[in-house]
Amino acid sequence: MAKNFTFTGEFSGPAVAAVLTVEMILALIANGVVLSITLCQRKSLKQPSTIFFTSLILSHLVFNLLYLPFTIIALAA
Repeated sequence: MAKNFTFTGEFSGPAVAAVLTVEMILALIANGVVLSITLCQRKSLKQPSTIFFTSLILSHLVFNLLYLPFTIIALAA
């Protein structure tokens, strides 16, 4: 017997907005700490892995600063 795990009910917009707010705050703190540690280690900035992870951190910061606030406002309204 196959079970269907598709959500078909209502969800609370303000509750989802609260969860996304917590995620955004924690992501900004964590990404800021990791980025500052990465930038303080000047000798490792030329390694390809450091460049790759730094670009991932920066893209996640841009996502958290430009996309999530508008999503949170739309869900909370």
